[in-house]
Amino acid sequence: MRKLFPLLAALSIALLITSAASAQSAPPQSHQKQGSAADGLDPDEQAIHNYILTMDKVQKYADTSKKIRETTEKDPTLATEMKKITDADVNDRQRAALVAASPHLYALLKASGMTARDFVLIPVTIMTAGFALSMEEQGAQLPPFVNPTNVKFVRDHKKDIQQAGFMQKDEDSADPNSQ
Repeated sequence: MRKLFPLLAALSIALLITSAASAQSAPPQSHQKQGSAADGLDPDEQAIHNYILTMDKVQKYADTSKKIRETTEKDPTLATEMKKITDADVNDRQRAALVAASPHLYALLKASGMTARDFVLIPVTIMTAGFALSMEEQGAQLPPFVNPTNVKFVRDHKKDIQQAGFMQKDEDSADPNSQ
């Protein structure tokens, strides 16, 4: 997860920034039809919006990531698959397809009860909801691809999410010696 997490963090930040900027610069549309706030999003944004986080999913991802790290150290084929996935410049749907097409990784995920989609969307959704929570706390509106349910989940389960290995703990971020 240590190698995959920075990549997913960077992807989440880029997606959050570009979506927020485009939402702010887009002219208002007076003739919008009734629908959800997620209408009109690209497929990756739609997937992030529609993916609902649970502690079971977060913990399963954390446990599976630990197994992947441990196995990668002993299995060069899995290490190669992970490098290919993390190095790929693709969208989330394509990344999930790469995961599903990686036999060693996919077998490990399947044995852990995870799908390729879960493996890609859990960290991206947590990071996105975490950034959105920070934006919300500063008075900004949520970008349309962020599901308020996930922001509430991150707010309500922040400590558990941190213990699972996601998000930096508040005391760590304030301590310059923790880096």
